[in-house]
Amino acid sequence: MKKIISNKEKNLISKLKSQYDIVGTLHHDMVKVIKGGKYGFVNQKGELVIPLIYDWATVFARIKLYGKWYIASWVRCGNYQMLINLDNKPIIQPMDAHTRYYVINDKLWIQNEHGYNLTSRRGKFLLQTDYEHIINDRWRQPKNIYLVKKQGHFGAIYIYYNNKERPVLPFEYDMCNFWWMPGTGIFIQGLLNGKNGLFNLKGQNVIPCAYDKFTYATPFRKGFVLAHDAKGVSLYDGIKPLKICTDPYAVIAEYSFYDGKQCYYTAYTSC
Repeated sequence: MKKIISNKEKNLISKLKSQYDIVGTLHHDMVKVIKGGKYGFVNQKGELVIPLIYDWATVFARIKLYGKWYIASWVRCGNYQMLINLDNKPIIQPMDAHTRYYVINDKLWIQNEHGYNLTSRRGKFLLQTDYEHIINDRWRQPKNIYLVKKQGHFGAIYIYYNNKERPVLPFEYDMCNFWWMPGTGIFIQGLLNGKNGLFNLKGQNVIPCAYDKFTYATPFRKGFVLAHDAKGVSLYDGIKPLKICTDPYAVIAEYSFYDGKQCYYTAYTSC
């Protein structure tokens, strides 16, 4: 959705364009400005409140970190990067500009020479895991569950509020991703020996690792998983999930009704 700019903001931006090389738009009462390759921020009064000292910066946005909300911007200055607040104070400990990091849910994962570790705002290890990689999926990331790589294989872990972990999926998959279906929710998709399967967020295998890909059909108010392989398409109930039928043709699924605990479907093929 395109941001609607008020006349007051248009006038402010127009004024700033005569003073700076590049002028952004207003975010949380701050405008990002660039001059001579340096980044800073101007408030809605047109005052430069964060000086032109940064080599790169994002706009200010709401971010949650360890249970607390901040209005923050990621900035880089020389060999360091950090997260600052509206007062230009660091929210996290400055780190090397080349360091890879992720804020997933409200936890900070920072990579060092050994791997990714759960780290506090002040740079202290909260959970030393040395994971080789962590999946950052801002659109489908479920709360407290993380997909990580260890010793060349992917698995899934659950992180408690006290930063303790427990396994959800063992480290035996070639790849893991989150897979979402409207009306049903999020699954973990695991790739094993070239074939995909689906797991619920408790780690239970609901569709075996035997398929090339998954798509979905959502007729009426119920979702269906369509599992594709070289033989055709298998139809799974997206709520249970429960295998309904297999057919070498394209499957069209329809939801009928529940009678007590029994669900009745209609499914047919198109040639």
